[in-house]
Amino acid sequence: MKKLLPLFLMLAVHVGAFAEGHALKVTLTDGSTETYELSEKPQISFEGKNMVITSSSVSTNYLRSDVATITFEASITSVNDAIGPENIVYRYENNIFEAEGTDISVYAISGSLITKGKNMVSLQSLQSGTYVIRAGKQSIKVNKK
Repeated sequence: MKKLLPLFLMLAVHVGAFAEGHALKVTLTDGSTETYELSEKPQISFEGKNMVITSSSVSTNYLRSDVATITFEASITSVNDAIGPENIVYRYENNIFEAEGTDISVYAISGSLITKGKNMVSLQSLQSGTYVIRAGKQSIKVNKK
């Protein structure tokens, strides 16, 4: 856990320096990785045993003990560029949520299943509000405006 504090400080200093065209990459202890575009201005906070990454459209919780590394990467140009056997890229743009190679389920805050799909789901027909999206092993909170 103490290893993450210097990393967090480094992130805070460098995010503004090269946000456009780069991404924040979180590598978990199981070898999987998740990528957040810096143009979305992801913010990292620590709440108890959790690390939370929040952007304008997504909020994701990780157990601190599950996070192996946090690094900056050259940005991807499409979802397919970052897909590998242990790599999942989440993208939420224009009310479309994408996670290539992953089953995706969208739930209301009440827990009821709204819709599901493979690789992508559209939230365009849904009312404004907060939804929980399950993609692979990860649950992500999305605020639809």
